Amino acid sequence: MMPELFVWGGYAPDKRMGPALWLRCIEARVVDGVPPAGTTPVFYLPGISREKLAFAMDLKNNRRGRIKEYADKYKSAIYSATDKKLDHNWLNRETYDLNDGSVVDW
Repeated sequence: MMPELFVWGGYAPDKRMGPALWLRCIEARVVDGVPPAGTTPVFYLPGISREKLAFAMDLKNNRRGRIKEYADKYKSAIYSATDKKLDHNWLNRETYDLNDGSVVDW
C-alpha cells in the first residue's frame, strides 16, 4: 500500500483507516502516522462515487444546503438531526452515515 493512502472507515490506524475526524487530523498532520513532509495524503472513501462527492460539495459550497438533502437524494445514507435542546448534543451539528456505520459530522 502506498504510504500516503488513507481509507475512510472504522478506526484502525495501523491499517491507515479511520473515521472522518481522524482523516481530518491526518490532513492537518496533528496525529501520528501522517505521510512524510512534502507528501500529499490521498483519501479513499469507499462507497462514495464522484457523483455523490460532487453533489455534497455543490450542496455545501454553492447551494449552502443541509446534509439532509444528501440523505433524501441517496437513500443509502442515514440522516440523524441533532436536538440542540439536549445536553448530549455538544456539537450541535447534523450527522450522517453513508452506508457502513461510520458517522460523519457536518
